[in-house]
Amino acid sequence: MNKYKAFWEKNLVSSGTIEKKAGIKTGSREYFDYYDSNLRLFDDWAVNSDWYGFQSASNRKVLDIGCGNGWVSYRYAANGAKVVVTDISESAIRLSKNRFVNGSPQGNLHFLSCDAQSLPFKDNSFDSVACISVIHNVPDYKKAISEIVRVSKKNGVVYLMVFHKNSFFFRIIVPILALMRKKSRQEILNSYDGFDNPLTNAFSKEELLVLLRGLDVKIYDFHLCHLPPEHFPLFKFRIFSRLEVFLEKRIGFYLFIKGKKVEKNKT
Repeated sequence: MNKYKAFWEKNLVSSGTIEKKAGIKTGSREYFDYYDSNLRLFDDWAVNSDWYGFQSASNRKVLDIGCGNGWVSYRYAANGAKVVVTDISESAIRLSKNRFVNGSPQGNLHFLSCDAQSLPFKDNSFDSVACISVIHNVPDYKKAISEIVRVSKKNGVVYLMVFHKNSFFFRIIVPILALMRKKSRQEILNSYDGFDNPLTNAFSKEELLVLLRGLDVKIYDFHLCHLPPEHFPLFKFRIFSRLEVFLEKRIGFYLFIKGKKVEKNKT
């Protein structure tokens, strides 16, 4: 087992946080309810605007790469999609299955543990591919993105979320913490997902735009969000909500990208 897989096998989505704060067992119905209501708030905007295309997912074949605890997969399945639920972590696959056992969404489901850098699917297999908060933890992220595009159908929609390089957290907080803790910036960034996390990257819009265009993906939406609340305590007061939205769109740490696979340019 490589170190990347080993880390994610023992570090399930927010499991430590939920058990510590609420005393809730990971994988229980209460765990999913707590996560959905208290921790998975950073993409409420995406649900409210149907950014993921949940509402039009009926009969679409969807691939969820890095399923975590099944938040994305569940919502596609609940709207009638045929969902392939994948993660490098077999523990995450078992956790995601628990979400479906405790609920009963419509749609066909298939669970599979696999590596994003080498997807076991034929070319042009999926109408939509979602890879949320995964690419920045993948050693060969270029290969992983190439695989995402490969298995997408022509005109298939690709949904990504990565950590943003030109964010307040990356540009300001990471250097300060590195100085205070006498560690490298890379070590501080790695620790965002856990103190022994072997790898975390961050990307600019421009880097992803160049990479995806080179793979014949037409980008039609970038969205920035999330300012870590511990760094912006005033934003807990509603009077500052407009300022929070203003800053999120410019220096947020989470970068969402949506694009469509187009026909390769002919020479």
